[in-house]
Amino acid sequence: MKKFPALLLLLFTGAFSLNAQLLYKCESPNGDTITWIMGTMHYTDRDGFREDPIFDSLIAAADVFFEEPLLDEHLSREQLARLSRAQRYEGGKTLKDFVSKKDLKQLTAQLSGQLNVAPSVIRHSFIYAPFFMLSKLPPKDSLRHLELDNYLIAKAKLHKRRIVPLDHPDSIHQTALILREKHQPEWLLKVYPSYYKTNALLEKAYRAQDTAKVISFLGYSADTLLITRRNEQWVKIIERESGKKNFIEAGLAHVIAPFDGLLDYFRRKKWNVSGVHVNLFTEENN
Repeated sequence: MKKFPALLLLLFTGAFSLNAQLLYKCESPNGDTITWIMGTMHYTDRDGFREDPIFDSLIAAADVFFEEPLLDEHLSREQLARLSRAQRYEGGKTLKDFVSKKDLKQLTAQLSGQLNVAPSVIRHSFIYAPFFMLSKLPPKDSLRHLELDNYLIAKAKLHKRRIVPLDHPDSIHQTALILREKHQPEWLLKVYPSYYKTNALLEKAYRAQDTAKVISFLGYSADTLLITRRNEQWVKIIERESGKKNFIEAGLAHVIAPFDGLLDYFRRKKWNVSGVHVNLFTEENN
């Protein structure tokens, strides 16, 4: 995992804490091009969420809407099948082939209790490699969860904006293969006791728009492939496809990561970058 020196991390978290934001305006030096960037948390609790009308106005005015999620509609049947294979163990194996019966029983019981789902649901996920197993399990109280990416994408479709994916099927497939290799069953057994607790803390920080706290999690969750390499490919697409007014939605880590985040990319181009406050959650639910 990518780590940042403690002093640099303090400097960056201190800087972000002065201007905690989720939405940013990036304006070219001559003022003829504006790109709005919304940092999302892919899943959050629907409770306390409120629609800020700024999103309708900005997305409706955009020439191009850039999206992070590579939706099924962007993938052919063969690409979907290839991606599914990359997320599973090779040779038709499952988690049962790598973990003792005792550890498997304990893992199933704890995940079932944490997520409030039947043990059979947990067992059905054993066909997926550890990273994807955890990501595919339903969140606790899943009916209350909101996918912010899809919320914004729906607005882009409603306003008939030109939608451009930031990822390519080949890069997503390569990412899946590396994640499968990096996160072995041993990683799963170490991570799962604190996985959902960590996610809950991250969600709380996001809802409070506490970017300093969010960025402090990058030492645990940031990955060179997931952040740096993907952002390098994204900016090429942004440069090629941008109009005069653009809207980008992407995971907040991609936006604010030190050195290689999207905001730093625009700053290096000498664009003016400023935060814009949005009212997404009621204060009592932060």
